[in-house]
Amino acid sequence: MARQVLNYHDVQLYESDVALFAGRQWLNDNAVNFYLQYLTQTVASRDVLLMDPAVVSCLQHQCEDEDEYQDLASGLNLTSRQLCIIPVTDNDSLGGDSSHWSLLLYRDGMFQHFDSSSGHNKHAARRVAEPFELLLQAAGRYDGDGASRHVEEVQDVPQQQNGYDCGMYVLVLAEYFCRRHAGEMETVSLDDYATPKRVTELRSQMPNLIERLKIAIVQYDSQLGQVEHNMEVSVGAAFKAIASRYVKLTDPLFDLQYVDKMVVLLSEEDKIDVLMLSEMAFTGYVFKSKADVAQVAEVAGQGPTFHWCQRQARRLHCMVTCGYVEKEGELLYNSMLVVSPEGELVCNPRKTFLYETDKLWATAGDGFCTWHCPWLNKTISFGICMDINPDDFKAPFSAYEFGTHVVENKSDLVLFACAWNDFEDHDVEPYRTLSYWAERLSPVITALGTGEYTKPNCHFLCSNRIGSENGTFFVGASCVLSLKEPAVVAHAGRRSEELLRVEVPDEEIAAGE
Repeated sequence: MARQVLNYHDVQLYESDVALFAGRQWLNDNAVNFYLQYLTQTVASRDVLLMDPAVVSCLQHQCEDEDEYQDLASGLNLTSRQLCIIPVTDNDSLGGDSSHWSLLLYRDGMFQHFDSSSGHNKHAARRVAEPFELLLQAAGRYDGDGASRHVEEVQDVPQQQNGYDCGMYVLVLAEYFCRRHAGEMETVSLDDYATPKRVTELRSQMPNLIERLKIAIVQYDSQLGQVEHNMEVSVGAAFKAIASRYVKLTDPLFDLQYVDKMVVLLSEEDKIDVLMLSEMAFTGYVFKSKADVAQVAEVAGQGPTFHWCQRQARRLHCMVTCGYVEKEGELLYNSMLVVSPEGELVCNPRKTFLYETDKLWATAGDGFCTWHCPWLNKTISFGICMDINPDDFKAPFSAYEFGTHVVENKSDLVLFACAWNDFEDHDVEPYRTLSYWAERLSPVITALGTGEYTKPNCHFLCSNRIGSENGTFFVGASCVLSLKEPAVVAHAGRRSEELLRVEVPDEEIAAGE
């Protein structure tokens, strides 16, 4: 069975597709579509359409009546597209073989054809232009009436130097026109951009684009005060909930053992980049007195929570983040350990906005924390539960304190540990919670949409817990959100213990850099 290595915005890449980038090979539909989708997500403005080769084939061979054209035009949001980039092959029948790629451009009521093997796909481009004109009409656009009869064959298109790089030239051309449309290439000619060197560079960069940031998020029912047990679970009963567990506040290592059982299936071969655990992951959250909390407090870089994180970081060779109760002199903080693959404590964010439960015992941190991770080359903002809310629930909702902090730091990732709770214990779907978190990050979403952010995307990674403590119900919904769209990349349920494994594209590897 073919092994899938990537699922990126509905583009499914298999090992055989990825292998095409490694040598002197002709690219197939999947390989071409992957990079077109990558450009859509990272470079192209919203009025640019980069068409999936499979959709082009459908347009040519399967659209037969007005309703089908209208449905397709609506799905492509064709009414708002100012630039349409259409890959063309010399295949003239559904499911037939093809041997050459070229690029058809539609803008300003005109079709232009760019062929890296001049003249080869001249007739194929016209076969695509004709149904595309009908598609424009189905969208209520008549700016291209008759344009398919006058497809311009652009002269002096950069020519491929071999028999297999036509697909790569299509991708470089698409990249160029996306950037030029965005105002980035006003002084760079196509001939200077689409060079054999750039084609070779892009082919060599593809494996790096496909290699994604790998995240593992632990979601489980932490038992109050049972540190050792909770740790054990985070490492072998992966995905299996324990029906009944008896709590003894005198056993501080109870939860450590439990979490051990959830992550035991992970190994260094999985190449995990980040392992995340929730707020106060091994101690539980709803304590009744400061004295009880003090029993499970640790000095930063010491104690059972740190040693558990250190052991897992070294075993998996990854970053580990975990919420814990920090002790500094007489003060207690609701904090998060950030441990490097070498087992070093590299960052120690403290909760800044305290929830009513925290106020019983915790001292507030002195501000939100953002840190640049040198080995991942990522800027990371850290938040702990209440940090994402308005300060003390008294600040204006529109202040968006944490979201504004993320924008100011242009973070690539937000790592959010929480013990998020509400009173809707009958709710089985997580979407209300996910929508609220996204809303609280709306400054990031807005900045990404306007181009102010200067980074291609920001991903929100959340580890929450489930279960209940002293009448407080925890909602689960651990997740990864892509804030550019925004979109849910993956999420856990509201009541299930899970080891959520997610792959996030490295959208920082921008084309041409």
